[in-house]
Order: sequence, then C-alpha cells, then structure tokens
Amino acid sequence: MSVFLYVSINGFYLPCGDDEPRVVHHEGRVLDRNNLARRRGITLGMPLHEAKLAVPEARFELFESSRYRGRRAQWLDVCAEFADRIEAGLPHETTLDLSDHPRPEELAAELVSALRRRLGLKVQAGLAPAVWTARLAASRCDAQALALGLEPLEVVREPRAALAELPTEMLDPVEAVHLQRLIFLGYRTIGEVARAPESALRRQFGDEAFRIRRAACGYAIEDLHPNYPADKLLGRIPFDGEIDDRHTLRAALTSLGKKLGDTLVEQDRQSHEMTLVFETERCIPLVRKRIFTKPLNTSESVAFAINLLADQDPPEEPIVGIRARLGDLTRSKRVQKTLVAPRAGARETQGLDHALDRVIACFGVERIQKASERIEPRRLRVLRAWKEATGWS
Repeated sequence: MSVFLYVSINGFYLPCGDDEPRVVHHEGRVLDRNNLARRRGITLGMPLHEAKLAVPEARFELFESSRYRGRRAQWLDVCAEFADRIEAGLPHETTLDLSDHPRPEELAAELVSALRRRLGLKVQAGLAPAVWTARLAASRCDAQALALGLEPLEVVREPRAALAELPTEMLDPVEAVHLQRLIFLGYRTIGEVARAPESALRRQFGDEAFRIRRAACGYAIEDLHPNYPADKLLGRIPFDGEIDDRHTLRAALTSLGKKLGDTLVEQDRQSHEMTLVFETERCIPLVRKRIFTKPLNTSESVAFAINLLADQDPPEEPIVGIRARLGDLTRSKRVQKTLVAPRAGARETQGLDHALDRVIACFGVERIQKASERIEPRRLRVLRAWKEATGWS
C-alpha cells in the first residue's frame, strides 16, 4: 500500500519577528507572512492584490529561491535520513514516500519530531495513501497545536471517509473544467462523487471518469517524482524481522554494496561520498556518512566501503532494514597505468615495440613520442641548471 508524507515548514521565509508587516509572495499569491501581517488579516494563499488592499503599508517581497537554498538543504538533509524517495517542491515543502517502511506512521512522527528538535522548525504534516490527500491533511492540522509549538501530524487511514464531507472544489487532482461540471451536475461533496454510478460518470466525462472516481475515493493517482538529493544512487535491503546477527548483517551489507557497485560500473560513474542508514525498530535511523579520498567505481570498492562504514560504528540494536546512498556522482576516470603487461628480460622491450607499432598504425607516427626522444623546453633546462648551481628552489 502506498503511503506518502507531506511536510510543510511554518514561517520558513520569515522566521524572525519584525516591527512592520512583511509578506513574501509567489505567482501572485501570499506564500508567507509574519505575525503582524497575519493579525491584520493576510492569510496564506491570498491573492496578492487583495493583500495589498488589506494592508497597503506592508512590505511585499518577491520569492527568490536562491535566497533560501542553504536553509532548504539543511532541513531536507534531515528528511533524507528517513527516506530515499523525496520530491522537494518550494523551499518550505516536500513529499516523502514511506511505502517501503513497515511502520510508516511511527517513522513520520519521528521525522516531524526530529525537524523540530534539531532545527527548531514549526512543522505541519499529513500522512495519507495519496500525495494530494497527504497535502490536504497537512493543511487541516490543528491551528491551536501549531500556535503552542507542538508537532501536529494528521494521519489519513480511511481516505474515503475522510474526504466524504469535503466540498467538491477540493478535489485537487481533477481538472478545473471537470470540477465545474461536477458541481453543475449536483455533486456538492466529494462523497457524492465517490458514490456516483460509474456509468453516469462515464457518460459525462468519458475516460476521465476513472480518474475522477479514484480521486474521490482517496486513492493514489499521481506518482512521486524524486528529486532530492540530486545526482545520487540508492539501494535498500529490508528484513522480514529484526536482525541482530553480525554475520547476517555483514552478508546483507556486502550484497548491497556489490549491487550498488555493479550499477556504478554499468553507468560508468564513480562516487566519493557514501551514506549508510540503519533502519531500527524504534524508527530512529542510525546514519553513517563518509567522504572517501579514492573514488568508489567498482563493486568490490563499494562493498568494502560499506562494510568499513558499518564496522567503524556498528549498530547496537536490532535492524529492520538497511539503506545506502552514493552521492556526488561523476563520470569515471579511466587511467591506463602501463602500456603493456610486465615482462621479463628482452621480451619486455619486444612487447613494448609491438604495442607501439599498433598505436602508430592507428594514430600515426607523429602522435607517438618516446620519453627518451622528448626535447625539454630551453626555459626548463636553464631553470634546472640554475637550481643545481645555486641551490635555489
């Protein structure tokens, strides 16, 4: 079953108090406002022209994503400890796919708590079987709990029942023209749309009827598009039960490392950065991260690195899953260390001459120069002689 967590940070763009009303706007609507602007009636999502009429003395600032890049990465990196499939939207919001985790509700609650505990952020979140219903659930978080600094997490376990009494206008996945037609036909609530005979919907909307009905029942009709962290390679091994046996854990780590390494070789890429996450029974991830000097570009090197990372700080509690992530991927640099394989005696020279003949035949004699025949520039020869004569360096 699909499970998605939508997270939104309150006051992300205007976290500090001010002595004047301030508003951040994006695409003609209010994206954020400080407490003074809120008290004077400006609400999130309000059209910009209405906000300017309501509080003309407020300072209106146009949203610029570059201003929030650092703060955005700070809180999204915490999210990356809990899930691999993350679709980041505007800097204050993101959606995570928790479908693979055995206890998504507990994991979501721990993530929300971690964001507030580590970064001091005010979070509202929604957990549901569809992306749009998770977003809707987050918007319906208890305002009083937010004001008290609590960590509200709205969980939708029965989406059809949760949506039944909501107005049809709130069916976000349905196109606006179809929503207007549904309302014109007398479907005032989402529950009425869900109970409508399929044949009646098909007569009015054709092939779109199936999508409308699924949306009204709260099912997932849109897929998540992971985009954070960018340029990464992921791998995961789940366990049916808790694993505390070291041999089983090492075998799983080696298998995961070789799988990631094989993918790296197929893509002809390499990485210097590895993140290893142990999923625990308490839903608190144990994160291990390291930057390697030498590139990881083979299955053996990745398997060795993943075991090295685990051995340096082995987990002390039972594990229910392992996730590994290779970041900062680049094109592999292939270096030929020798022209021919090492040979013994006169056969070495003979093998070198044979290899040179083949290279000359392909690229021409002007492209090949032996080191013994190379003429060093006069400037370098003079500098070397001067150094040898005076001891200058």
